[in-house]
Amino acid sequence: MKLPTCLIFAVTPQARTAWGLSLRKKTRAARKTAKELIGANENDNLIFTSGGSEANNQALHIASLSGKKRIIISSIEHSSVFNASFNLEKHGFEVKTVGVDKNGIVDLNDLKSLINNEPRS
Repeated sequence: MKLPTCLIFAVTPQARTAWGLSLRKKTRAARKTAKELIGANENDNLIFTSGGSEANNQALHIASLSGKKRIIISSIEHSSVFNASFNLEKHGFEVKTVGVDKNGIVDLNDLKSLINNEPRS
């Protein structure tokens, strides 16, 4: 039995080839469509990631550049959020965890006290 041949072809949009130019045009079109779908402005940055964990890490990294030193996460976050947050904690960030109820809904009183830096009840 002859197995089908599988060809993997990778091109980067930065390549200075016809394939690179074609991919660059398609990427720009996809970016424009995505911005329209989410109501973003033309000049807003839009970052594509390969998946949820990478997106979580990217979001926390960008947030860490805001100048604020406190991160509040829920107690039921994905492990990628926990890991990235606690990594930032090693670099001087304060990480606080807000509780949730049995349905996974954030405890708003707990969140308010964390935002206002009040002791928890």
